[in-house]
Amino acid sequence: MKALGAKRVWVTVSALVVVGLLVGLAAGCGSTTTTTKAAENEVVEITEDRDGSIVRVAPGYTIKLKLEGNASTGFAWEIAGYDDTVIKLDTPEPEFRADSDAVGAGGMFTWTFEARAEGGTELTLDYVGPDKSVEKSFSVEIMVEPGA
Repeated sequence: MKALGAKRVWVTVSALVVVGLLVGLAAGCGSTTTTTKAAENEVVEITEDRDGSIVRVAPGYTIKLKLEGNASTGFAWEIAGYDDTVIKLDTPEPEFRADSDAVGAGGMFTWTFEARAEGGTELTLDYVGPDKSVEKSFSVEIMVEPGA
């Protein structure tokens, strides 16, 4: 009978130790969790398939807008409008990366924006020809919200 009592005590003590460790681990995890500046490291890519949609980002996010085009034809994407109090254009000219080394190859235009402040803005671009006619347009609603 003594052996059975000692076994119960050992099982009870073991269970209490495990519960104590789990409670301590849970409490420790909660106290070391931080959210400082996490949003500033996030990058959201927007491509032509998002035309007409709403994109939600948090303040500090980087927004990469990527649209296909062919600069060698005289056509170019031009920014038609956005609210610069909500998002900020980081570079005045888009980066262009050709799809190949071939002369006249099309490629990707990329603009980089930073989500500055809470609010919403419609980001609109026009694909304009050499005669300034608009071939097509692209538009996306950017909503800057905490926790997005």
